[in-house]
Amino acid sequence: MDEEFRTKMLIQSLILRHRGKGMAVTVKNIATALAIQEDGGITNPITRKMITEIIETSRLPIGSCSNGYFLITTEDELNDYVKNLNSRIAGIRQRIMNVQRAFLDFDEAGEDQRKLF
Repeated sequence: MDEEFRTKMLIQSLILRHRGKGMAVTVKNIATALAIQEDGGITNPITRKMITEIIETSRLPIGSCSNGYFLITTEDELNDYVKNLNSRIAGIRQRIMNVQRAFLDFDEAGEDQRKLF
């Protein structure tokens, strides 16, 4: 069994013990508990990527909230999580439109500074 697969199985096992939003476990605690070597950042991208892959391959209903990751156990938790994801999608779409609009309005010569402040 390769190391990444073993680590994913351990992450899966840990999340299975955190049933419900009230029992969420932080990505930092997951990474620390399993001694996952991150690239020095506080966002733990390696651990987050593995959790995303676990959701895709194991089909476990893993949700996240400001307190971390958890196993979704109720329809209300599922609906809240989907609502949160849709809100994030809407925010990203708005950011895309804003940056596209800003690019079209931007004066490369820097003459129109009023738009920057």
